[in-house]
Amino acid sequence: MKTKLITSLLIILVTIESKAGMDLIFKNGMETSPFDLDGDGYDSRINDCDDSSVSTHPRAIENASDGVDNNCNGFIDEIDMDNDGYFLNRNDCDDNNPDINRGSTDIPGDGIDNNCDGTIDNIDTDGDGLSDSEEGSRGTNISNADIDGDGLSDSEEFYLLQATDPFDADTDDDGLLDGQEKLLLPLTNPIACDTDSDNLPDGLEKGVTSPIPNGLDYFGTNTTSGCFIADVDPATMTNPLNSDSDNDLVSDGDEDTNRDGEVNGPETDPLDPNSN
Repeated sequence: MKTKLITSLLIILVTIESKAGMDLIFKNGMETSPFDLDGDGYDSRINDCDDSSVSTHPRAIENASDGVDNNCNGFIDEIDMDNDGYFLNRNDCDDNNPDINRGSTDIPGDGIDNNCDGTIDNIDTDGDGLSDSEEGSRGTNISNADIDGDGLSDSEEFYLLQATDPFDADTDDDGLLDGQEKLLLPLTNPIACDTDSDNLPDGLEKGVTSPIPNGLDYFGTNTTSGCFIADVDPATMTNPLNSDSDNDLVSDGDEDTNRDGEVNGPETDPLDPNSN
């Protein structure tokens, strides 16, 4: 009898030692892996973001008010009750309607923020890229896509690089329309009247002879700003992107010393490297 008891104890000890060698531990009387301490069947090294809670794992149901990422998807309290692929606390403003989410198109006149952008009936009457509500807040015209007629839509003036003034056809007052500077080569800076810093305004270098007049709802060229100079000789134009058009190591502004666009008196020609 003693022999059988000793043999049984040895078998138990060997079994325990063997399991210890497999890095198994006991919790609540049950053996479990050190990478699944809560015993929920999910590995903390792979997909269990809280191995101390049996209710937190990839297949758990998200609780929208407990401040915990229950389903381990990286978002706290995220619910998609209407199964539209958008989540209530992130990009779905009505999780009871699968047709309302950040990917939907707003329907004019229904009184609903269908695309969850924070604006109800987000209509763009003039198609300029600004909703009517945004145009209302900015003071632009919902029926005129280019209120100052400079060749740039109102949204382009607000959001493109080098944001210009949608109420000013010539934001930098160099005599060139903002659209000319942004869209027509050579592209100059519409908010800085001397792009190449040679002391000759871009309009002068591009052969502009007269300022842009004011309109009914917008400003034109402000001739008192110091940026507009009419070109006396528009047939010859220097490069507004190169301060030394003829590469003679003398800037265009230092050659056209009276800054009128014409070579006269003792001036050298900014288009002729041999005139020095």
